[in-house]
Amino acid sequence: MNPTPTSQPIPAGAHIGKGEKTAFTFGSIGKNILFWGIGTFMLVYLTDVFGLPPAVVGTLFLIARLLDAVNDPIVGYILDHLKPTRWGRFRPWLLMGGILAGLNFAAMFLGPDLSYTGKLVYAYITYLVFGITFDLVDIPYSSLMVTMTQDTNERNKLNSLIAIGLMVGTGLTLVATVPLVGLFPTPQMGYRMVGILYGLIAIIGIALAAIFGKERVEKAEDESYSFRELYPIFIQNKPFMILMLSLVLFSIGNFVVTSANVIFYTYFVGDAELFGPIQLATAPALLLAIIAMPYLARKLGKRNTYMLGYALTIAIGVLFFVTQPTSIALLVVFAAGMAVAGSPGAALIDSMVADTNEYAEWLTGLRSEGAIQAGFTFVKKTANGLGGAFAAYMLAWIGYQPNVEQSPGTMTGLLAMVSLVPAVFALAALIAMYFYPLTEAKFSNILGDLQARKTPRTEPVEVAVSPTPAD
Repeated sequence: MNPTPTSQPIPAGAHIGKGEKTAFTFGSIGKNILFWGIGTFMLVYLTDVFGLPPAVVGTLFLIARLLDAVNDPIVGYILDHLKPTRWGRFRPWLLMGGILAGLNFAAMFLGPDLSYTGKLVYAYITYLVFGITFDLVDIPYSSLMVTMTQDTNERNKLNSLIAIGLMVGTGLTLVATVPLVGLFPTPQMGYRMVGILYGLIAIIGIALAAIFGKERVEKAEDESYSFRELYPIFIQNKPFMILMLSLVLFSIGNFVVTSANVIFYTYFVGDAELFGPIQLATAPALLLAIIAMPYLARKLGKRNTYMLGYALTIAIGVLFFVTQPTSIALLVVFAAGMAVAGSPGAALIDSMVADTNEYAEWLTGLRSEGAIQAGFTFVKKTANGLGGAFAAYMLAWIGYQPNVEQSPGTMTGLLAMVSLVPAVFALAALIAMYFYPLTEAKFSNILGDLQARKTPRTEPVEVAVSPTPAD
């Protein structure tokens, strides 16, 4: 099955049809099943089911992120320099990457009965390879959005669809995993079957995005860049660097919560099966928040909307630690509050990253979707890995032991992991985001400059100097 070829160029500002948007949303669902399936359950699976110590798992997560620092830029560079095919620059790779990553995801949860050394080797191989196969999904998918349109309103709509896909894909993993695993005689068999199921769903969803998506923003033949030119694309791209710093800080705290949630519900709340239904109960609030995000972004600006979410995360995290909720009602209220607080990131981040790509083109004269999206993918995986590693090391530090009654000190530590830790990281992220310079007005100026550069002139004209869009 191949993506549908594009017979002739489509205007970069063209309206995107409902069918294409629906397929693009399914791609987000598939991608997020893979990403959040790993982020939510890999720690508890490797420790409580596969039998590896928490500190050993934390080291695995850290080593994987160090390797990502090498392979993510390489994958992005390769994708940016491959010649376009009749199906586009990114869609064939998205299709192939979806198949490989889905199979890799299933392999990570197969849980073969091996010696301790065999288990360690198996975990390292499958988890480290997933860092590469997921690149072949995330980078082409995010780059596809950049090439689908340059219209800000259309991008915001696509970003909302990405957020809906995030909500559905994440919701499936959060709500369905524990009950599905419980249907089987042993946790080992349950995770094995769930891994196969989620891998298959991801393959189908990602394939739909690859087949029906359309690349409209073309790259000129002289816009290739060298490794040396990655420096201005990244380091001199101030909006991108600040956005990524803020994202990684907030996401580390978020992934600590994600990694520890099932353990927190098992021992502090007393019932792991409550985790799924409580997360499901937050869906209406999260959906309303995501729908409201484009409106808030127009009224407040993307940066200020983001900062509002960070401030809510801080307040809710502190209240959660003080009240120590265990009742279903309070747990639903706090979970919904945290979901709403995180919704600006879910609904706006891809659009903001796309904006920094135009800034990079304005700064360097080079289109570099693959490089920018590789940097974005690296930051997301870094936050996932660091958050998971931090959670694993903290579990070891507070004295957590799987499948036994926990001490009072351990219980307090579990509470802090899902409340104070994300609040502290959200505060650091808020401070970083305060310095984000790419306002809506500056971005509009950049698009005007880029359009002027690409418009052929038939006679000499006097060119006015545009105001500098950003530092």
